[in-house]
Amino acid sequence: MITHVCFDRAGVAAEHDLEQAIRIAQRAWPLFTEEKFKEILKGEYGGRNYKKEFQEGRIDKRAYLNSGLKIGHLSEIIENAAVLYYIFLAYYSRPFYPIIDLNRQLRDQKIHTSVLSNASEISWEGEGSLIKDVVDIALASFEIGVTKPNRRAYEILLDRIGATDPTTVLFVDDHKVNVDAAKEVGMQGFHFDSDGRTMNDTYKNLCGYLQKQGVFVIPYEKPIIHKITLPDGTTSEYLARSDMTPDVLRRMLRNEFQ
Repeated sequence: MITHVCFDRAGVAAEHDLEQAIRIAQRAWPLFTEEKFKEILKGEYGGRNYKKEFQEGRIDKRAYLNSGLKIGHLSEIIENAAVLYYIFLAYYSRPFYPIIDLNRQLRDQKIHTSVLSNASEISWEGEGSLIKDVVDIALASFEIGVTKPNRRAYEILLDRIGATDPTTVLFVDDHKVNVDAAKEVGMQGFHFDSDGRTMNDTYKNLCGYLQKQGVFVIPYEKPIIHKITLPDGTTSEYLARSDMTPDVLRRMLRNEFQ
């Protein structure tokens, strides 16, 4: 029986927008490359892992941004730090809406939902962290001071969500090592593995897993966008159900133009 579902953020409830991040970077630094950004994301410099330190709240935002500038061989001036900050926000800007919708369906069935993320102060601020605003409990590593797969992170989760029986908690993460660690403390685990497949395919597998566990879910379908020409000659776009064809929409709107 599943009474609680906990999601990871990045790779499960959010996608990364690498293209947007690079576009912003190249407007400020024309020679900036995708490879350089990936090195900055790793956060390793001078024998330290600045990314993990930031994720665990052991260094502040400015120290982390400065480390990124060093890795990218960029001047450590406040203007460059501000640009890098907005690049990160752009990178962490895309929610994965099927999981947002799944969260709604679970809560409608009185299933407690939560997030346990190795999130930094910056990634937690991005629009891609929408999931934290719609679950019952949201935990970020920079707030609790420990990252997955450390056992303590899962113990904090179980305590915060009030789950006395870990076997009723399903933990969903895109990193197998994190899923395995959740299983070690007694939780159920689902590896949200989109390597070699789309996130949407993996999401459908998750829906199938939940259905086999007796949880009723309807897989999310992306709303259809219809572009129609209205009676006054203007063109507009509408989000609609699959049966809401342009002709149906025109008939519905006809009275507005009479």
